[in-house]
Amino acid sequence: MMDYNLEALRKLINVYFESEDYPSENGWQCVLCADIIVYFDGWTDTLQVNEPGIQDFYTRAMELVAKDVRWVLVNGEGHFRKANKKMFDMVPFWISPDGPVDGTVGVNMQGGPEKNGRTDSGFELHRSIASHLRLTLPVEYMLEDPVRFAQLAEAMVKRLRFVSGSAGFSLNLIPEQWQQFEGEHIHMLTRRFVGLDIGVPWDWSKYAIEGLKTVNWLTFIGDGLAQRMGGRAGVRSALPADAPVTELEHGLMIQAGPRPLLGDVNRPEDITAYRKIAQALKPLSIPSSMIRPGLFWLGGHENTLWWLSRFHEER
Repeated sequence: MMDYNLEALRKLINVYFESEDYPSENGWQCVLCADIIVYFDGWTDTLQVNEPGIQDFYTRAMELVAKDVRWVLVNGEGHFRKANKKMFDMVPFWISPDGPVDGTVGVNMQGGPEKNGRTDSGFELHRSIASHLRLTLPVEYMLEDPVRFAQLAEAMVKRLRFVSGSAGFSLNLIPEQWQQFEGEHIHMLTRRFVGLDIGVPWDWSKYAIEGLKTVNWLTFIGDGLAQRMGGRAGVRSALPADAPVTELEHGLMIQAGPRPLLGDVNRPEDITAYRKIAQALKPLSIPSSMIRPGLFWLGGHENTLWWLSRFHEER
C-alpha cells in the first residue's frame, strides 16, 4: 500500500466540510474514496442498447458493495430510504427489453450506518440525456493492489458504450450537500489535492458527454470523443510512449503511471504522468464555452476554470 496516512487524510478532508452549521457529528456525507465513473449519452445509447456494458458494470459493482448497501435514493423520490432486496432488481429491469426506453431513471445505493452519512461504498446509475454509472470503494481496495483495481475497471467498462470517464481518487458525496460547501472549502481542497476528482456526477454529466472532465489514474476515452483527434490511432500517437493503453470495445483506457496519486502539493509527489496525459488529451476537454459563471461548485467560476485545466500547462 502507498504510504498515505489515510486516517489523517480522512480527518483533514472532513475538516474542509465542517463548520458551526455543519458539524462533524451530523453525518454530512463527504468521504475520500476510490471510484470508477463513466458518462454516456443516455438518449443515443439507451439502457437497452447499452445492456451488455451496463450489466457488466452493475454485476461487478454489486459483487463488491451489495453487502454494504443500506440506503437507496430512487430518481424522483427526493430522499434516501432503507434498502431492501427488491431494489437490486431495478437496474436489471431497466436494461431489459421491458424496461423504460424514454424518460429519466436513476438510483443511488449507499452504505453507511445512517441515512446521508459518510460512506465510501456505493453505486449510482442516472439515465437521462446525460447519464453516468459510478462505483465507489474504500481507497484501501485501490491502494493495496492497483493492478487488481485496473483490471476491475477494465472489466466493468469493457463492453460499455461511453463518452468519457475516469477512475482513481475521488470524493463520495450527494448533490444537496455539495451545494452547502461552495467557496473557500472547495477552493482549498482543489488546490491541495490536484489528483482528486471532485464534483457531483449529476451536475457534471451534461458536460462530460461533451468532453473530458479530468484525467485520473485511469482515463476512459470513448470512440466518439476520440474522433476529435482522428480516432484511437490519433489518441495513441499523442500519448506518451510509456503510457499503458487498453483497448475496449467502444474506446480506450489510459493509465497514468504505476499507481494512483492524490497529487498532494504538500508532499513531494511526482504527478508528471498525469500532466503528460492531460496535455496529450487537451483537445478532448470539455469546451471552454460551456464553462459559464454559476454552473459549478468548485470554489467559484475562476477556480473551476483553473481546476479543469490544472494539468494542461508545464509546472
